[in-house]
Amino acid sequence: MSTIEEAVRDWRVRLSREGGVYEEDAEELESHLWDLIDSRMYAGSRPEEAFRGAVERMGEPRAIAAEFAVIYEEEFMDYEMQIAEYREDPDALERLYHQKPQAFTTGLGRALENHPDAPVLRAWKARLAYAPFLADRRGELVELLTVVGLCLVAAIASKLPLLWGVDVWDIDLGARSFYARNITVFCFPLIAAYYLIRQRPTARITLAVAAALAAAIVAVNLMPARDPWQTRVLSIVHLPFLLWLVVGLAFSGKEWRSLPVRIDFLRYSGELFIYTVLILLGGLVLTGFTLAIFNLIGMDIRLFYVSWIGLIGLLASPIVATWLTEKKRGLADNFAPVLSYIFTPLFMVTLVVFLAVTAALGKSPWSDREFLLMFNGMLVLVIALVLFNITERKLTQAARLFDVLNAVLIVAALAVDAMALSGVIVRLSQYGVSPNKIAVLGENLLLLVNLLGLAWAYARFFARRAPFSAVENWTARYLPAYLGWLAVVVFLFPVIFGYA
Repeated sequence: MSTIEEAVRDWRVRLSREGGVYEEDAEELESHLWDLIDSRMYAGSRPEEAFRGAVERMGEPRAIAAEFAVIYEEEFMDYEMQIAEYREDPDALERLYHQKPQAFTTGLGRALENHPDAPVLRAWKARLAYAPFLADRRGELVELLTVVGLCLVAAIASKLPLLWGVDVWDIDLGARSFYARNITVFCFPLIAAYYLIRQRPTARITLAVAAALAAAIVAVNLMPARDPWQTRVLSIVHLPFLLWLVVGLAFSGKEWRSLPVRIDFLRYSGELFIYTVLILLGGLVLTGFTLAIFNLIGMDIRLFYVSWIGLIGLLASPIVATWLTEKKRGLADNFAPVLSYIFTPLFMVTLVVFLAVTAALGKSPWSDREFLLMFNGMLVLVIALVLFNITERKLTQAARLFDVLNAVLIVAALAVDAMALSGVIVRLSQYGVSPNKIAVLGENLLLLVNLLGLAWAYARFFARRAPFSAVENWTARYLPAYLGWLAVVVFLFPVIFGYA
């Protein structure tokens, strides 16, 4: 096992294969295993040693399943006798069922073997046969109502600024614009709430997510800011990415330490982006059609439509897209590879040609600030595409041409990052320190390390010295580095640079 998370996951899979252990009991056993591992690692054991010692303490999955089988057997026999005794008492059977549904289901099957003609027991058998179907329908309805409720909350929150005389038309994308600061605040915390409701994580994780969201929102809105507003602009730019990684914590729930779950979050992020873009494109078509037909009858509804329908639709689209992503998980697999096949070669060619033309024209990022910013924007797009390609790739596939293209794209991005990094360093030496330069420097260093790690992982994969999971694992392990830097920019930069 290359990671402790994989070892624990394998242990849980083996426990499931043994059968007979209730899901809630299996979750409790896994939590206890993690507690033992953590305590041994705190005492100085290496991860592998801590895992082996914890398993020795708890027992192998087969032995655990055998122990629980004995416990459950006594429980099943007790329920079988009680069900047989109360086979003509619907009220008593209802109480027994709600005490322990799984034990009741097993006991009912055994009781029916001895009393096959008992009408109440036969009715219970039919009820339990349809129960999963009814529970699924009920669960889907509850989830749909939850999504609708979250969309309504986003709509109400987006219009609350009207109470203070702030309207959506006041957007100027400047540092003092309320909507520029809070456009993602109206929807990202609600997506986190969706996953907290869905995952039901521990109270500690729920509090951590709520505290992180609240701190970020308060910081960007109430922290002082002064001209030339550099730290405020940096906070506005970095806040959406920080909030999204906090959403990732809500998405991961109790398995936030699991590397595969982190990869699943990145995969979900890519699919969410696709669904959101499709929804917004459909919304643009509807907006154009609506404005056109009202214009035919002499009514100009642009102000009303954009302020209400447009804004609310914009904020609701990622929430609805989240629900669609969960409902249709894997549906994007049908066209995600197609998007990768189209855009990866295009990005690669564009990047290589861009570097060649830049060198031929003698253009450098050292003297042109806008050119340097464009470099960094290009890097962000490329790293997003690379991560999308990695997370959508099947682990079992052998190396192929597409992997080579992705690796070339990484190498080209390394060249761009090196040029951008040198440009930042030159500008720091010539013009001195500023919040913008330090922020760009930190991000270039982050991206450089990330790209170097990906290039090294790909090289080992091509040399057949490591599976493709090594590329994924590096990607997953690196996410906390981004989270830490984003927190520094949003929370500490204003204080360090005097809120200027």
